[in-house]
Parts: sequence; C-alpha cells; structure tokens
Amino acid sequence: PVLVFSFIMWEDTPRRLLTVSIGAPIIVILLSNQTAAKILIQISHVLCAIEWIRLAPKTRQNEHPRNDDDGDDDNAKKNDGSRRITNKPFTILSLFPITSLVVSTLPNPVPAMALLPLLTLLSDNVAIQRHYLLGTTFLSLGYYHLLRIASTSFCHGVSFLFIVWNCDTGALLAGRLGRTFGGEDVLGGNAWGLKRFRVFLTGISPAKSVTGVLGGIVLGTLTALAMPLLLSYTSHYLPPSIGGDVSTLRTNPSTDLLSYPHIASWLSNEDAVSTATVVMLRRTIVGFVCSVCAVLGDLVESRVKRHAGAKDSGKLVPGHGGILDRMDSTLISAGVYFWWCLA
Repeated sequence: PVLVFSFIMWEDTPRRLLTVSIGAPIIVILLSNQTAAKILIQISHVLCAIEWIRLAPKTRQNEHPRNDDDGDDDNAKKNDGSRRITNKPFTILSLFPITSLVVSTLPNPVPAMALLPLLTLLSDNVAIQRHYLLGTTFLSLGYYHLLRIASTSFCHGVSFLFIVWNCDTGALLAGRLGRTFGGEDVLGGNAWGLKRFRVFLTGISPAKSVTGVLGGIVLGTLTALAMPLLLSYTSHYLPPSIGGDVSTLRTNPSTDLLSYPHIASWLSNEDAVSTATVVMLRRTIVGFVCSVCAVLGDLVESRVKRHAGAKDSGKLVPGHGGILDRMDSTLISAGVYFWWCLA
C-alpha cells in the first residue's frame, strides 16, 4: 500500500517536468520583449478570469418545487427533501473577465475598484457577490501589479516569477517527500505550535502541510539568491538593450537591478559589512517575504476551490491543473514586490 500511495503521489511528475522544460524558456523569451510580455500576461489574465468564474461557490436550490395541491404527501416530502448542488451562471460573473482587464490596465485602479461593488447589485446571491469582489481584489489587482513589474525591467519580471513559482515547486516537493518517507506531515508535530498551523492548513486543503510550506519558503528564498547569477549567463542570448542590464548582475552587484537598495537600507551604513554581503542579505529578505506571500496566494485559491468543490481550476497546464493554479502564488506577492521593491 505504501508503494502504491507513493506512485500515485508522483505519477504526474513527468508531465510537470515536460511542461516546465518547454514553458519556462518560452516565458523567458517572451518577457525579454515588453510588448510580448504584456500580451502574455493579459492572455493568462483572461484565462484565469474564466477559471475564476468556474470556481464560483455552489448554491443550493430545490430541484423540484413543492406543490401543495397535488395531494401526494409522499411526493411532497420527497420533493421537499431532495436538494441538489447547482452552479448557476450569473450576469455579474460573466462580466468579470472584462472588468478585471479594465482594472489591470488603468493607470490608477482605485476609482474603478470603488465603483465595482455597484455591479454586485446585478446579483441577489451574496455568495456570488463575495466571489466577484474577491476576484476583483485578488485577481485584478494581482495582474495590475504583474504588468507593472514586467514593464519595469526584464530582470525584475523573470526573477519575481521564478521566486514564487519555485516556492510552489518547493512546497510540492517537500510535502510529497515528507509523506513518502515520513508517512505524514514530518514537521507538523507539536513542536513550536506547528500542530495548530497544520490543522489550519489541512482545514483549507487536505493536501497542504507544514513541511510543504517551509520547503516552499526555503526554495523561494534560495531562488532569490541564485536568480541574479543565473540570469547573468543569459546576457549573450538577449537583445542588447536587455543584455547590458543582465550582465551587471555578475560584474557589479552593488548597482545591478536586483540589488534592492531600498530594502534594509540601514545595512549600507555598517562599515564592517561588505557590499556583496549587503546585497545578498537584501535578496534573502526579498525572497523570504515573496515566498510567504506566495504561500498566502496559494491558500486563497485553495480555499476558493474548496468552496467550489473543485480539485483544480482547469486542465490547460498538464500536471499542474489550470492557469490559475499556476498563477495564484504570484497575485498577492506581486503587489508586495512592486510597492516594496520598485515603487
């Protein structure tokens, strides 16, 4: 049984590796051109918005309305007791992809965000209204910040995406390894109050684990440290306008685009700390914070999927699920990264 369980856990690994090996280089190439990057981001935005509609919370409705005049008590009781879960389409949700695109492209989305609650009047279902407003806050603002990060520079766009995506990957690998060799959540024991955290995670999704969360944060932080060096070796394959910026990641870390001078600026006042060490510490802080926010984004989508009774948001990405399953970790961390590191 243990071997069968392990096989089931890892059976999607080949599909995941194939998707990453093909998709990652394509994404890097497209991000090297700002126009192509914006088109790519907005295409994924539309697909995520469509998947968000499908994740609308299911509502209970009577399958057969009770008829008091039919004279059949047995049928009346049967019809009154039989209820089914339905996911009825609402006009307000059909408008969501359009309104979400509008919000993400505006120079200042705040006025539009203030007016969007008025659209909830088109539906008398409170659950659908909340789902629409959560989508606007979570998805629309997330893509608003993703567009701004990609427009800032190629280095920031690629580095940010790989930090949060590797956090996802680290969480998956650590969680599965923990269950394969430990049989359960290895780090989710009683120590340091982690048991309560495990209960919280499994309450959102049974597949979540403390081991997975910590593994994701570690790999995301390590990615923030390694990405500048890895990117520097791609400078010869990029357009000159980008290649020059990328090459400084290796030659001059104190002035490169990923030195994050506004993060922990007090470190630069310490004479005993070298410039390279300061930059490494700043990248570690950025990687840690973005990874934590990536976990939060993943938990938000997991909660929405649980209310919708869905395992995945879609099937467009082999081995990963839907586009939203791949992008959920970027949506909260994008706002934090933009306003903390770039604005």
